[in-house]
Amino acid sequence: PAPASKREKKQRRSLPTNIAEGVIYVGGILLISFILATIGWRWAGDVLALNKEPVTASVTITEGESLGDVTAELKEKGLVKYGYLFQLFASFTHKAEKITAGSYELSTVMDYSALLNNISSTSAYRETVTVTIPEGYTLKDIAESFSANDIMSEEEFWDIAENDPFEEYPFLADCPKNEHRLEGYLFPDTYIIGVNSTPRQIICAMLDRFAQVKTSLPKNQSGLSDQEMLILASLVESEAKLDSERATIASVYINRLNEGMPLQCDATVLYALPERKDVVLYSDLETESPYNTYKYKGLPPTP
Repeated sequence: PAPASKREKKQRRSLPTNIAEGVIYVGGILLISFILATIGWRWAGDVLALNKEPVTASVTITEGESLGDVTAELKEKGLVKYGYLFQLFASFTHKAEKITAGSYELSTVMDYSALLNNISSTSAYRETVTVTIPEGYTLKDIAESFSANDIMSEEEFWDIAENDPFEEYPFLADCPKNEHRLEGYLFPDTYIIGVNSTPRQIICAMLDRFAQVKTSLPKNQSGLSDQEMLILASLVESEAKLDSERATIASVYINRLNEGMPLQCDATVLYALPERKDVVLYSDLETESPYNTYKYKGLPPTP
């Protein structure tokens, strides 16, 4: 046969190189496709709520919150995994502008569409009532306020406050299992409550707000436990008339604690009395109660 031409020889020599490049190219395409498919499957699983463990969570949306704020809370509660994807879905479906302030009971089994429907103006939860819990309110005050606003009866409030395990709130683990248990932990604020919200959902919204504010505070370097700090703060709140007085009052109590002196806080005596009073009488100072800081040294048992 005739000898091969130079061009044919060049093509034969480059053939293995072309095959290798082709294999790499195809392999790269397959790898990229696999990665995209994996990401797409994960996104789809979140959008459609596939293979999620059924968990419920209470979510409270306040007036003026942005879509990003709402998404952050949904992500924190484990209701969505990919926040940017949820925001994109909400915007694309034009449901972002329908999100309405209120308290909601949501679940991980709800897909993106169901979540948005439940927190939108088309939801059964769109009717709300607004209630303000001022600073310094005791549990008794809060129970009476809820009852007066037809949010829940005092019996419902006390049943939950005393008996619900609240296992999702580790900061309550060391609190006494009695009527004082949630004292100081139901954060004073203005709450927008859906009329279909359960009593537990409402109380959880207040505990969530407490946890949110506590996280934003500077690190506790006082030497007191978090529970003791909360008790001390409640004493300062009850005694201070002006914000400028708080630091001085706190210093007085801390000094008395360090010196082993009775705190002698009138508010704790009033708290211990069976009937509410505005002024402590000398006879009240003999009240037998661990909350009587005239008779017993140290902090009272709870805020």
